[in-house]
Amino acid sequence: MKFTFSWLKDHLETKESLADLIHYLTMLGVEVESFDDPSTRLAPFLIAEIKQIEKHPNADRLNICNVQVSSNPEDALIQVVCGAPNVYEGMKTVFAHVGTYIPGLDITLKKGNIRDVASNGMLCSLSELDLGSEQDGIVDLPKDAMVGYPFARTFNHDDPVIEVGITPNRADCFGVVGIARDIAAAGFGKFIPKKAPLIKGGFPCSKTVTIEAAEDCQAYMGRVIQNVKNVESPEWLQQRLRKIGLDPISAIVDITNYVNYDLCRPLHAFDADRLNGNITVRRAEENENFLGLNDKEYDLSGEHLVIADEAGPVAIAGVLGGKNSGTTLETTTVFLECALFSPDAVTTSGRTLNIHTDSRLRFERGVDPETVRFGLDVATQMILDICGGEASNIVVAGVVPTNIKEIRLSLDKVKLLTGLEIPLKTIEGYLDGLGFKNFQLEPGNVLKMTTPSWRFDIENEQDIIEEILRVHGYDTLPTVQLDMTPGFKALSFKQSISSFSKKVLANNGFNECIHYSFINENAAQHFGAGAEIIEIMNPISQQLSHMRPAVLPSLLESIQKNIAYQNKNLRLFEVGPVYQWTNEQSKQEVVASAILTGSSSVKDWRMQENHYTVFDIKAEALSLLDALGVRTDTVQIDNESAPSWYHPGQSGALKLGPKLTLGYFGRIHPATEKLFDIDQPVYGFEIFLDRLPLKPNKNKAYQPNLLQSVERDFAFIIGMDVPAAKLMKAVTSADKEYIQDIRLFDVYSGKGIPDGKKSMAFSVKFMPKDTTFTDIEIQELSKKIINAVTKVTGGELRGV
Repeated sequence: MKFTFSWLKDHLETKESLADLIHYLTMLGVEVESFDDPSTRLAPFLIAEIKQIEKHPNADRLNICNVQVSSNPEDALIQVVCGAPNVYEGMKTVFAHVGTYIPGLDITLKKGNIRDVASNGMLCSLSELDLGSEQDGIVDLPKDAMVGYPFARTFNHDDPVIEVGITPNRADCFGVVGIARDIAAAGFGKFIPKKAPLIKGGFPCSKTVTIEAAEDCQAYMGRVIQNVKNVESPEWLQQRLRKIGLDPISAIVDITNYVNYDLCRPLHAFDADRLNGNITVRRAEENENFLGLNDKEYDLSGEHLVIADEAGPVAIAGVLGGKNSGTTLETTTVFLECALFSPDAVTTSGRTLNIHTDSRLRFERGVDPETVRFGLDVATQMILDICGGEASNIVVAGVVPTNIKEIRLSLDKVKLLTGLEIPLKTIEGYLDGLGFKNFQLEPGNVLKMTTPSWRFDIENEQDIIEEILRVHGYDTLPTVQLDMTPGFKALSFKQSISSFSKKVLANNGFNECIHYSFINENAAQHFGAGAEIIEIMNPISQQLSHMRPAVLPSLLESIQKNIAYQNKNLRLFEVGPVYQWTNEQSKQEVVASAILTGSSSVKDWRMQENHYTVFDIKAEALSLLDALGVRTDTVQIDNESAPSWYHPGQSGALKLGPKLTLGYFGRIHPATEKLFDIDQPVYGFEIFLDRLPLKPNKNKAYQPNLLQSVERDFAFIIGMDVPAAKLMKAVTSADKEYIQDIRLFDVYSGKGIPDGKKSMAFSVKFMPKDTTFTDIEIQELSKKIINAVTKVTGGELRGV
């Protein structure tokens, strides 16, 4: 957003210097990205008069000009060789002495001979002065210009240009008036409110307006202005537009652009004689064609909001006007519109058609509803003043909504959240300057007020406290020593689980990823498990339009990018929040997710390359649960309950009982891999940290068992459909006191094993408590295991 210093002063009476105002703007949260003060570089350029002209003896297109540069007519004339086609005796123009830097040419002027004739300076064009205008010849100044006076100061070309960065929540600062209001509220000047001109229509409007898409256009106003003379804009208006990077086109177009930047009020002017009948605000028809002011053709569809006459679309609402209905220098009758289009409708049209305009920028962020009539009247008055003509009555469709909200502010919270004691009178002064009204002190030290119509970002008392602090000054916040008394805990127990999970996964060889909590709509739908997904109202991009219902899509995107760079062996994890919408309210959980893909070992002549399998990711998930303090021997694996993004034959749910799901693991479904353009198997797990039945550790000292453990191997013949987990659980339940560890080391079927059966061999470690095991005790423990497995699985000890 650009504006000039003099433009700002149209709305702000101030004695502050430019440097101070730039500092104040940044402190107010309106960051100054750059500023350009041309007064220094344009200071050497003077107003001069060409007194005599002679033809150059050695060049047909060159002239020898004798120029008066001094305000004293008695001073000697300066000889300049000039090739401009528009020179004439008595012409007032711009002169540069030898040694002057010419910004438009990026050269420093030197004395020299041009075709054997001395030239002691230069007569300049606007483009050579870097004032943004191509011109056929040198500057032709008015006859009353004072010779010898500084050109830039005389004709206001030394006006500094300021460029600020506007955050999405401050839509009002896309108008110069909004920036001036902020500065005045902070006490650095007096705000000059712009008064609405009183315009009485002289005749009925010849156009009617119908709104068919009421949800996308809440209000539409327009009027006809006839007998106008569309001329070039006055010099002051052209200068301001050039300074902010806009090319002057014609008075009518320039006025609409000026009001857009001045008041943050987009509007559009149609040539009324080129409109076919009346105006309708509607959705475009499928394959309807539109030729824009940018000379590009667009194929429209039902998702695009248009302004149409009886022949078809004449504008894409809030985005771009039409070529066939635009004003020209021959226009004599104007239909001037000022409307309130919804941000969603304007955003959809702009994004799908890839059109970026100043009007779209403002509508997307929110335009003050109360400027519909105000903006129309201001632009109308400017057209009447510059182009003449007569204005009709206003035609109105729809109803202008209100954006004024009533909010209560606890004055005690101001002190609590800022640490500042700000008097009530000062608070009211700040807020009044920002446009808040109707202050009323209520019991409980609560201040009731109404918000300004142009502030869409003010929703609660915290927002108001932020406004108070912003105007009061962030640099006034007191410095407070952090309380570091003994026993201070940086993290809560719940927070420490997330932190510890990251350490465990990192120690297990995973690399941490940190992603946005936003993903695109397709991924959100895919991982939403049929639940309603949460859409972001004003996303920073279409690829980050929804809150993520799972961490896996973020990790899969990182996998895809790495594979594209030939990094195919990956171990990635992220611990972060996920968001879901259940029972008409949002739900947030912290999830630890990890992904494996590729090989666990590199190609080597000494060993075979090992690719990751579902058992690797299962082991990693159980390892994390074990490290967090969950008894993995009590965790049940349900191979029927994994979500749809897992492979149905290579996945499972980790449960404690039938209702509590701790997480999922498995091979990612091939369809999901294809969605992310991944062409190799990927394995992942999700552990819901908030669901784990954990309690803070009492930090007991470790006491090693000095007795010797005993290991025994068992092999059972069981049915092919019996999962290993069922067998392992049966072993664990045989004796929970002395069985310390179980490890499956062999699975076999084939020769020597009955059809439909398999052999599973595992090692069991027994750990004594008080005394070393006797042979009889070991035999008893072995019998318990055999009996438990036989009862639970129906298997029998192999070799018996």
